[in-house]
Amino acid sequence: MRVYAAQAALAEDGTPVRLRVPRSAGLSTRLLAHEVRARARRRPGDALRVLRAGLDELHQWQATFGSLDLQTATVSHGERLAQRGLELAVQSGQPALVYEWVEWLDAVSTRIVPLRPPADPEAAADLTELRVLAQRRPEPGTPDAERQVELLDRVRRRAWTDRGSASVQPIVGLDRLQAELAATAATLLALLAVGHTAWALVITPTRAGLVELGPTEGIRAALSGLAADLDMAAADLPPVIAASVRDSLRDRLAHLDDLVLAPLANQLRGERVVINPTGLFSGIAWTLLPSLRGRAVTIPRSASEWVSQSTRVHEYATAGFVAGPRLARAADEVAAASRHWTGATTLTGTEASAASVSELAGRVDLLHLAAHGHHVAENPLFSNLELVDGPWFGYDLDQLPQIPETVILSACELGATTIRRGDELLGLTTAWLHAGARCVIASPASVSDEVAAAILPDMHAQLAKGLPPADALAAATAAHPDLLSTFQCYGAGW
Repeated sequence: MRVYAAQAALAEDGTPVRLRVPRSAGLSTRLLAHEVRARARRRPGDALRVLRAGLDELHQWQATFGSLDLQTATVSHGERLAQRGLELAVQSGQPALVYEWVEWLDAVSTRIVPLRPPADPEAAADLTELRVLAQRRPEPGTPDAERQVELLDRVRRRAWTDRGSASVQPIVGLDRLQAELAATAATLLALLAVGHTAWALVITPTRAGLVELGPTEGIRAALSGLAADLDMAAADLPPVIAASVRDSLRDRLAHLDDLVLAPLANQLRGERVVINPTGLFSGIAWTLLPSLRGRAVTIPRSASEWVSQSTRVHEYATAGFVAGPRLARAADEVAAASRHWTGATTLTGTEASAASVSELAGRVDLLHLAAHGHHVAENPLFSNLELVDGPWFGYDLDQLPQIPETVILSACELGATTIRRGDELLGLTTAWLHAGARCVIASPASVSDEVAAAILPDMHAQLAKGLPPADALAAATAAHPDLLSTFQCYGAGW
């Protein structure tokens, strides 16, 4: 109560207050105390030191457990600290300081060094039973439906007990980031909203600049309906209607490009762009925007994670392909794509079971999954791919002995994410990256059969020649300029 009283007193007249919080206080209370102390500091530098201390305390606590679900859920405790730090950084006008606080905001869960949990036979059995129940499609209120709810809760709670690494990765400094940008001929673009204003932080190998993009209201309006337009454009429509939908989508994308990227035209140079979208800007099909067409684009969880993952060359000794059920083009797609790889393993029809896919995923360097996908917004780690014997969940990744370096999700919705408080994104794409994949290629919107059948086999041809994933995807996309491809690269694309 003393913390809330101090907060109220500070809000009323701005008078600094003395505040002591016992060590026994809960984490949320301790972090609130950091916020109150920071707001009581008259000098921004002093306030930022207090905010950093609070976030460090949060990260040390998060590192004690291994569950991605818990790590992202607890980010709400530090949201106000990170947002306040970002506000002060933007007010300073110093790009280096803004970069640091974008990283604080992004890396609340990505700073935790992942620790692969051992395979859990009980969890595996529960997931298998969930697959069986899902196949039955139980009606609400039936014993099967009640058992399904029980198992969903048990799987989630069991994951909460996974031990963490107790290790926190440091935020990469601006100098090191720029050195990696120089080594890979890339530019980094961070997009953020502070209050009602949108900003862009553009970092090249030699400079960093902060650009005000204008009110967020206009950008929100441009984004409103974008997802629906993308889904409609991917649907099988009569030619006249399809042409109208595509024209409308192109107009919307051009308008969004004018608002977000056109003001940065003189700074976005080079063929490679690392995009760090926060909050408002999450979920955009970046590769469709006119300013980025033909460029290699990658979307990491944070710049620091991108730097740590970009120091190794992408190499694939083994490749695996899976075609799920009820997807007419899946078998043809994986057949065309797998031709580019010597000794590739392909699972189709009744072979594409959860057990077989898990065995394959645990031993290949590159994994291509063509199947119906389902993003579960209320519990994103239950997002899944439809296999012949039922859904293969995000939680199934914990049962794999090792994780492929690159994963291609040729499925609608699985590039989608749920945005939790604190801008933490959680979905199957994020689950793969957290589990250890360096790169995931997926789409944040529906994908037409025509697009997948044209783009992905061509991308594999480039991957097999040694091109990094983002470059391979860019080359394949450029070869089909009339197609609206929403596939994009997450993680370390080169």
